[in-house]
Amino acid sequence: LEEQVAERRRRQEAEAAAERGRDGGYFGPDEKQCAPHSQGEEHRRILLAQMEVERQRRTESRERRIKMENLMLGNAMDSLQKEAMEEQDKVQRNREALKHMW
Repeated sequence: LEEQVAERRRRQEAEAAAERGRDGGYFGPDEKQCAPHSQGEEHRRILLAQMEVERQRRTESRERRIKMENLMLGNAMDSLQKEAMEEQDKVQRNREALKHMW
């Protein structure tokens, strides 16, 4: 009986050691193959071209916005000068009218 218990214990220990020694396995998705280096270069080239286009677009947009602001500023200045001249003309006409009334 003791031999059977000892035999059973040795067998369980041997099975446990064998179980620990085995690879656990991988149950996830299959591993993907690496993309060829040329594909990465192509992607890099495309991204650089897109970045260059975006940089040019931002520069053009900034220049266009500055041009519009300058036009608006010029129009506002012209308008202010016109209003100031009209005000001076009005004051001058009123003075002339008062002079003639006396």
